[in-house]
Amino acid sequence: MEYTPDDFNGYEQFLTLGRLVTPRPVGWISTVDSSGEPNIAPYSFVSPLSVDPPVIGLSVAPHPDGSMKDTAQNVLDTDEFVYHLLTDEFLHQMNETARDVDHSEFDLIDVETTSCTSVEVPRIDTAPAWLECTTYDTHEIAETQVIYGEVERIGIADAFVDETDLPDVDAIEESVLGHLIDEHYTTLDLLEKHQPDD
Repeated sequence: MEYTPDDFNGYEQFLTLGRLVTPRPVGWISTVDSSGEPNIAPYSFVSPLSVDPPVIGLSVAPHPDGSMKDTAQNVLDTDEFVYHLLTDEFLHQMNETARDVDHSEFDLIDVETTSCTSVEVPRIDTAPAWLECTTYDTHEIAETQVIYGEVERIGIADAFVDETDLPDVDAIEESVLGHLIDEHYTTLDLLEKHQPDD
């Protein structure tokens, strides 16, 4: 079967892209609004985009009524956010923060937060890894906000650091989660395939 984008409605397009560009990391993104109230929500349209400078990309679609989500509005207002690596121990709490509520999503979950070093955004104290980001650039595609975050500081819990002081592939493989679409998540089964020599 072959299609053009016009063959799908918006939700079908979301399902198709999400199921084919998969699995994706889940960025558990914390922000603060202009008055300082914290927010946290999960996004899986997220990816590293550049190494020098270190930049990650975050795509935030609007609410069904077309209004902007708090995460996007907060980043536009403050130019800061924190990406948390999602592992299986946080799956339930992450899912709770996907709710559309009129108060901080942090109120929905039992986690300890702490201050960041490079941004004025709280982070989850026990997160396995986190990236403190400032806005490098933003673009709008229709009503979707595409945010480019320059990584100002990288944090990694000791249990996720290997003997070379880099992220431990084996520890990450054991607990990190990927997202397929909607309620479907996946764990990793590590395979090795070395790139060919030139």
